[in-house]
Amino acid sequence: MTSMQSMIRERSTPDDQQRLKAGAHELQRAAGKVLKHARAAEDLQALGVALAHIEEALDRLSVGMLQAAAAVTEGHGDSADDSRMEPSAEALGFHLRLTAERLREAQLACQSSRFWRWRMIASAPLTAAARALA
Repeated sequence: MTSMQSMIRERSTPDDQQRLKAGAHELQRAAGKVLKHARAAEDLQALGVALAHIEEALDRLSVGMLQAAAAVTEGHGDSADDSRMEPSAEALGFHLRLTAERLREAQLACQSSRFWRWRMIASAPLTAAARALA
């Protein structure tokens, strides 16, 4: 049995559910901080570090959405027919998988942006301070 399957089979506790909501709220607050300070970031190094952290967060969120979709699929089937889910659970599972896909696309965009940022830094002319050291 894979680790994801074993995680799904273990029913969540009220504590797990509360931590999920709290974690999502923390994520919302962190995104607000990024939004608040994004305009002030003129340093390519700082932007690169932020982009790497955002890329990792998107990856983790994508995996989390896939785990949630699998849990919905596993936990909300119609007891008379295991192949049929409740309509609300089916819709939620669809939207969780769609969100995971979009997060993955955003993560790939971050990877591409970091690549081009490094190319831009590497091809930039030397500053006066760098020329003095060279």
